[in-house]
Amino acid sequence: MAVTAEARAELQTVDARVGNVLSGRSLPVLPTITRKANELLTLQPGVTPDGQVTGARNDQSTFPLDGIDVTNQSVGGLTTYRYLGIESVEEFRVGVANPNASFGRGSGGRVAIVGRRGSNELRGALLCYHENDDLNANTRTNSRNRIKEPELKDNRFGFRVGGPLWRDRVFHFPNYGGRRFPRSSDINRLLPTESLRRGELPSATPRATSTPTPWRPRACAGPPASSPATPAASA
Repeated sequence: MAVTAEARAELQTVDARVGNVLSGRSLPVLPTITRKANELLTLQPGVTPDGQVTGARNDQSTFPLDGIDVTNQSVGGLTTYRYLGIESVEEFRVGVANPNASFGRGSGGRVAIVGRRGSNELRGALLCYHENDDLNANTRTNSRNRIKEPELKDNRFGFRVGGPLWRDRVFHFPNYGGRRFPRSSDINRLLPTESLRRGELPSATPRATSTPTPWRPRACAGPPASSPATPAASA
C-alpha cells in the first residue's frame, strides 16, 4: 500500500481579496474560548486579539449573517447583535484585505456568515463543554497570604436540531446555547489602620524633643582694669 501526500495552495483568480473560508465541519474543533463564531476572526492573518484588521480600528469590521448586517455598531470589536454560536454556523468566510464591491461600508474585516438550516432529514446534536480550576495554580499573592485559589467553573451546553415541517418546502432549525459560570475573584484594597482612623498620623522618623533655652542679653566686657599697686613695706 502506498500513501502519497501533496501540498497544494489554491489560487483565487477572481479578484485580489485576501481571506479564508471555514466550513461547518472544521468550526467546532477550532480553538474558541467563548464558543462564538465572531472569535474566529482573530485566527486570521493580520488580525489582532482585540479585532483590529490590517491596521483598521476594531469597530470597522462587518458581520453579515445570511446577507443581513448584524454588526453591533455601538460597541464595536467582535460583538454582534445576535449570538453566533459555532454550532449554528454552516460557513464562515473572512476577507481581511482588498475587498471587492460585494463588501462595503467598513475598512476592517468582512465576515460573511451562513447559518445552518433544516433539510428533509432530521438531524441534530447535543453539546457540552466544561472548564474548571482543579489543575490551575494559585497566584503568588494568594500563596504568600495563604488565601485559597478563587473558584472558576465554566459550563456551556446546548443543542441543535433541523428537519422538515413540510417536506421539500418548509424546514425548521432551532438552536439553543446556555452557560453557567460560577466564579469568584480577588480584589485588593488598602485599608487605614486604627491610629489613622483616629486622625493620628505616624511620623516616618521620630524626632528628639528638647526644651528651648531663652535668650538673655549680656553686658559687653570692657578692657581689664589695672590692679592697684601694692604699697611698699616701710622699714
